[in-house]
Amino acid sequence: MKISERYIFNAPIQKVFDVISSFEIYPKLISEVKEVRIEKREGNKIVATFTVKILYTEFRYRLALHLKRYTSISWKLLGGDIFKKNSGTWTFKEISPEKTEVSYETDIELAVPIPPQILKSLLHRLTKKTIHALEKRIS
Repeated sequence: MKISERYIFNAPIQKVFDVISSFEIYPKLISEVKEVRIEKREGNKIVATFTVKILYTEFRYRLALHLKRYTSISWKLLGGDIFKKNSGTWTFKEISPEKTEVSYETDIELAVPIPPQILKSLLHRLTKKTIHALEKRIS
């Protein structure tokens, strides 16, 4: 299932990028994220394992992340408990020195059957909650 969202942050692109790419702080910002463990960091490439709890179920997934400073963050699933597919991109665009547009696109396929409307609703709710939490940190 593909979803995309676009947001405007009232902050410089550097600050927005730095907060969104600080995966280690996600557990402090987003209640569903229980742990982020950076396994490997080489230049602009990161391998990280995320532990998340949603609807009383805790699961892990491992991502390969590629950061292009102040331009984009992309990821691809390396493995995990619940996903068959999890790839996507954050794209950053400076609108003005104090305003940044961020586009979020993801393509997710679960290994467990969930009706598409429920999955879509859940993904949109989690995306909006994540953006709101990041926005609070950025402000």
